[in-house]
Amino acid sequence: MSVEGFGFLADIVLFGVFMTILQERRERKRTIREYQNLLVDFIPWESQEGVLRKVGIIKRLNEMRAPLPNMWSIHLEKADIERVDLRRASMRSANLQNAKLGGADLEGADLALARLEGAKLQSAILKGADLLEAKLYSADMEEADLRGLG
Repeated sequence: MSVEGFGFLADIVLFGVFMTILQERRERKRTIREYQNLLVDFIPWESQEGVLRKVGIIKRLNEMRAPLPNMWSIHLEKADIERVDLRRASMRSANLQNAKLGGADLEGADLALARLEGAKLQSAILKGADLLEAKLYSADMEEADLRGLG
């Protein structure tokens, strides 16, 4: 085989690799969009099954390092979302009563008007979070980072 033949073969291989990478990126974006849309659709679902599904989606989006959609008024009562990345999450008016949020990163999160009664926020990062008019009765905030709360 000539040098030109090897060059042509190399071009085909490189093109195939490029197309595979492009397809994987498209698939990842589609999957993220699908999860984000499902989470938005499930926001008002109040049953325990609904809470479990929403928690699963949030964790999957975290694993993918993908942004979370607007979660205003999301129902996550008694949810186990410890050590989850919720930085800058928009969770205004969320129901997080008795939720387990220990070690969660809520830096800069919008939790205004949220219901956090009885929530477990031990060692959670709430730095710069908006807790304006949030209900925190009986919330456990031991060792939580509360610097710069808004």
